[in-house]
Amino acid sequence: MSTKTSSSKTTSPEAAPHRYRQVADELIAGIISAKYPVETFLPTEKILCEHYGISRYTAREALNLVEMAGLIERRQGSGSIVVSRTPPVRYNHNIQNIEDLLQYGNASRLRPLFSREIVLAPEPAHFLRTTAGMPAILLCGVRHQRHDNRPFSFTRIYIAGKTATVRKALLDPEQSVLTMLKLINLKNVHHIEQVFSAVELDDEAAEALGCEARAAAFRTDRVYFDEKGGVILYAASWHPGNLFSYSTVLQRD
Repeated sequence: MSTKTSSSKTTSPEAAPHRYRQVADELIAGIISAKYPVETFLPTEKILCEHYGISRYTAREALNLVEMAGLIERRQGSGSIVVSRTPPVRYNHNIQNIEDLLQYGNASRLRPLFSREIVLAPEPAHFLRTTAGMPAILLCGVRHQRHDNRPFSFTRIYIAGKTATVRKALLDPEQSVLTMLKLINLKNVHHIEQVFSAVELDDEAAEALGCEARAAAFRTDRVYFDEKGGVILYAASWHPGNLFSYSTVLQRD
C-alpha cells in the first residue's frame, strides 16, 4: 500500500514551527535534569500558557508529547505527575501532514553510522525511479529520541544524481546528516510517497539496534519528491515492533 502525504496550511502563527514540540522538549529536559523530580507535578496548563504565551490547546499538546514519552501521568483534577526521569525506548510517531514528517528531527535525532558510494541494487533503484547498477550514495544511521541515546530505528538513505559538492558533503561524517536534511527541507519537498510493511530485521539492522536478527519489525519506505516530480532521496527504516508505533489521522476532503 502506498500513500501520498501533502502539505496543509498552518492555521495559527503559534503552530509554526510547532510550538508545542518546543515546549514539550523543555519540559522533558526539565524532567531528565530533575528540575521536576519524580512524584512531583508539572506546571498546570494554565501556568504553561502564561509562562510561554501559548494557548490552552498548545499546552495540552505539549503535555501529550511528554506523556507519550512515558515521563508523566495525567490525572484528572490533579494535573501531570512525573513518573520517570528515563523515557522508555518506545517511540510514537504522530503524523498529520508533511510538516509533521519533516519536523521528525525535532523530536528525534539521526546518528550516522557510515556513508559510502555504492552501485544500486534493484530494490532501491526501483524507489529512486532509476535502473539497477547506477551509482549512488548510501547513508546509514540509527535514530534515537532527542534526550536518549538508545536507538529505536535503523535507516538506510539512498541519494543519487547530485552535484560533486553535495556528494562530497554526504560522504563526510561531519556533514552527512546535515546535508541530507537540507535536501529534504520544507521548501524543497513537494510530496512524499510512503509504503509500510511488516518485516523481519536483517543482520545489519539487528546489530545496529542491539536486537536479535529476524525479530519482527515495522518498515517504512519513503520517497521524497521535488515540485517537478524528481526524486530527492529514498529512505528505508526498520523499527523493532515492540519499540515503535505510528499514528495518523485520515479526514475526508
